[in-house]
Amino acid sequence: MENLPDGVCFSDTQGSLFYGNKSFATLFCFKNTDEIKNASLLPFIHENDRSSLEEFLGRMMHPEFGKTVVQVRMAGCDSHQQWIELRAVNTITEEGAFLVVRDITSYKAMQEDLLFQALTDELTSLYNRRGFKIMAEQELRHCQRLDTDVIMLSIDIDAFKVINDTFGHGEG
Repeated sequence: MENLPDGVCFSDTQGSLFYGNKSFATLFCFKNTDEIKNASLLPFIHENDRSSLEEFLGRMMHPEFGKTVVQVRMAGCDSHQQWIELRAVNTITEEGAFLVVRDITSYKAMQEDLLFQALTDELTSLYNRRGFKIMAEQELRHCQRLDTDVIMLSIDIDAFKVINDTFGHGEG
């Protein structure tokens, strides 16, 4: 386990750590693996994601859980936010379970970029039809929750392409 590229640790349901390999130590900014013993996962995790981690840690002790996975944010060694995925494996004892931990920051950035591309026009970066529909639905739900009125105006101009092609997208 020491030479695996993914971080591996042994944790109880409270997030207390009893073991971590070199990759885990590097990911969580420990100087060496000895510092991991008796440390806790929770202080590393973004405060808005701690409840997700706590729920995950509680589920991992039940044999029926299969592959339990959670994705949470943490502060990296350089204090920049990064995303990690924790996956409990079926090696459970009364004391806790082994977790495989992977840095998925680049994967999350790629997901966000793909979502942006799917919802916006490449040339103008304005919402496309799909993006507009999603944002309009969100705004309508928001107004319904607040019990407020909303007016939405959508204008479809025929042959607008001619204006853009003639005067440029900035003018259009």
